[in-house]
Amino acid sequence: MVLQVVAPPQYFFGSLLSGAVLLGALVYSPRTTALVGAVGVLLLLGLDLWNGVGFDPQLTGAIITLAVVTGLAVLLSYARHRTLLQLSRVRAVAVTAQRALLRPLPERLGTLRLAGFYRAADDEALIGGDLYSVQPTPFGVRVLVGDVRGKGLGATETVATVLAVFREAAVTYPALPDVASRMDQALAIDRETLATGPDLEEMFTTAVLMEFPEDRPVVRVLDRGHPPLLLLAPDGVSLAHTEPGLPLGLSELASFETPTQTFELPPDRVLVAYSDGVTEARGPDGGFYPLSQRMYERFVRTTSADRDAAARPTEVARFIQRDVVDYARSLDDDMVVVAIRHEARDSARAEGPPALTPPSPHPVSPAPPD
Repeated sequence: MVLQVVAPPQYFFGSLLSGAVLLGALVYSPRTTALVGAVGVLLLLGLDLWNGVGFDPQLTGAIITLAVVTGLAVLLSYARHRTLLQLSRVRAVAVTAQRALLRPLPERLGTLRLAGFYRAADDEALIGGDLYSVQPTPFGVRVLVGDVRGKGLGATETVATVLAVFREAAVTYPALPDVASRMDQALAIDRETLATGPDLEEMFTTAVLMEFPEDRPVVRVLDRGHPPLLLLAPDGVSLAHTEPGLPLGLSELASFETPTQTFELPPDRVLVAYSDGVTEARGPDGGFYPLSQRMYERFVRTTSADRDAAARPTEVARFIQRDVVDYARSLDDDMVVVAIRHEARDSARAEGPPALTPPSPHPVSPAPPD
């Protein structure tokens, strides 16, 4: 309008207001869009009075055009607003469904303190091909960390099967091999009932099943082809040397049973389970992320004050989450990390109920057999 006032009479800029109304429809609500159009009409009427030349066909045509464009812009804004509202509702339902599938990790469960993080490869998804679950049972707290073949949304269906069966089997079967066997059966059923395809022939999940009895500071581990557990102690980082079996879903390829192994887990150690999305993150030089080495440098080669932090799963999980992002050029795979510490029973009781809201070569000594 300033241009119209200062420009010679033969130039007319009032039609630019129609463009402003259309742009407003892409940003504002229908009511605000109508208000923008109404203000434009009033400005044109004011311009007519300012000129004082009476009836101006050009100006009158601009007012009529702006009124029509405003009506169309309001309809466009209404359609856009309605679509965004529907999309918001769909996203809310999707978020609720995904969170019901992959439940938040409890901070405390019995004598255990837990922390971790989860990152899906798909930026628009909360869940990818990695998984975890924590389940209190009559046999102790049982924890599952796994990695479905594939990544992103394409692996979510298998994730749903594995998690649902684990939660049911964990409270039913006294032995971890029986829990794993039930999960094997579920994946086999999925292969038979789902539509055929090349990916179904390779439907499997690497997994590590852990059991933490309440009466002993130990962890029982069943490894089904998953990356080895790490144990962080005040004097070093070590691997839990397990005897891995075939991934879940491939048990028909071999007849042997994967043994359950028991390891001591005193209160000054933190057990770290993770997926290969963490250790296969590549740095600028193309090298893989050295998880155990980075943990050693951060929590062992430190002051005594920082060593105290090493016994807190929250600090361990936060460090890994920040460090792998800083290290890698890009993260294109799902990632999960779960850090667990077994507290002394007296300490756990004193703090109240659960809140639901190069590496050092120290070998892990198996605990005495049950």
